[in-house]
Amino acid sequence: MSITRRSFLVGCSSAIAAMSGAKFGNLSFYDDPGSNPILVTIFLRGGMDGLNLLAPINDPDYIAARPANLRIGESGDRKGLEIAGGPKGLDFRLFGKANEIKELYDSKHLAFVHACGLTHGTRSHFEAMDLMERGVARTEDMGLGSGWMARHLKERGATGPMPAVSVAGNLANMFLGAKGAAAIPNLDGFQLWGGDDQINALRLLYSMGESWIHRDGLDALTAFDQIRKKMGRNPDGSIPKYQPSGGAQYPDGELGNALRDLARIIKMEVGLQAATVDYGGWDTHQDQEYHFMEHTVQLSKSLGAFYADLADFRPRLTVIVMSEFGRRLKANQSQGTDHGHGNVMMVMSPKVKGGQIHGKWPGLATDQLDARADLAITTDYRHVLCEILGAEFGEKDGSKLFPLMGAPKPVGLY
Repeated sequence: MSITRRSFLVGCSSAIAAMSGAKFGNLSFYDDPGSNPILVTIFLRGGMDGLNLLAPINDPDYIAARPANLRIGESGDRKGLEIAGGPKGLDFRLFGKANEIKELYDSKHLAFVHACGLTHGTRSHFEAMDLMERGVARTEDMGLGSGWMARHLKERGATGPMPAVSVAGNLANMFLGAKGAAAIPNLDGFQLWGGDDQINALRLLYSMGESWIHRDGLDALTAFDQIRKKMGRNPDGSIPKYQPSGGAQYPDGELGNALRDLARIIKMEVGLQAATVDYGGWDTHQDQEYHFMEHTVQLSKSLGAFYADLADFRPRLTVIVMSEFGRRLKANQSQGTDHGHGNVMMVMSPKVKGGQIHGKWPGLATDQLDARADLAITTDYRHVLCEILGAEFGEKDGSKLFPLMGAPKPVGLY
């Protein structure tokens, strides 16, 4: 069960007070949070335009399909950032404002997988996101009642005060069925209404029985106490301001704030093994030039700050950046792009074969496009996830994590 802002445990009586700023699933504990590897998934919700983030700028089909302000250019204000490691004969470049992403790529700590995604051709945001978070490809398989991250945690036997967290108001569907998952939208607001008197009263209440409600209540209070102690308090009772490491400067904004909170949780060593962060606003049907630039700058600076802040944790850290689908090759009449198909994923880790664009590039000629309109998918997103989980976390059997996928195909990330 989960603790919400207004119900400490769902179904409990009104005597149970509300938790401010967090939700918990069933919790278990162990003594040594230790050196467990940590998987972070950043979901770019809305359908990020991968062809405006990373594209072959010398492809005549690319040039013909879009006005200059909606594609990466060779020169001028839209000049792309030059990178190595792309398909031969094509000049792949990064969006010109993605400087921190380029630095991570050039340092061999970040890799791209292009022309990948959900093989189901849906153009529905909600359907595509739900399919990807459950780790399936067809709507008829939606009955799989768990998320792929929940299955990953189960295979690892994840325990601890907080083995999984969504830095959001609600748990991501990737954690459907997970034990010990928490949703924390704002770490500075992580507190229980009523102070110590309320906590003591609740602890006494939950000590008076042996049911799952009593056990979960005590577990949640124990987790809350441990995390609160890790955060510390100023003399006036307020939470100390977080000081990032390594000269990291998080940008103000949704993603920067979320990754700053996540870095703080990771440094607490409370047994975190999996985390999700959402970053929405990528549904750029109109006025894409401005919105895409604003979001990409936030994404790039946030990733750079997060990786710098967690320099000491890099051997344990893997970051995946994904979106539910890409955008159409051809621009629309509203200075934007509509829902497409194939897209680009990012993988950040010191172990990954960084500085390379992985996956088979299908081309952008009309007869090479999916439905003669969209970037075709040549790599199932689940094959990317399977390879990461195998190389970084020792998951040997991908069928347990993605039971309806079939045999995974190698991507070459490791």
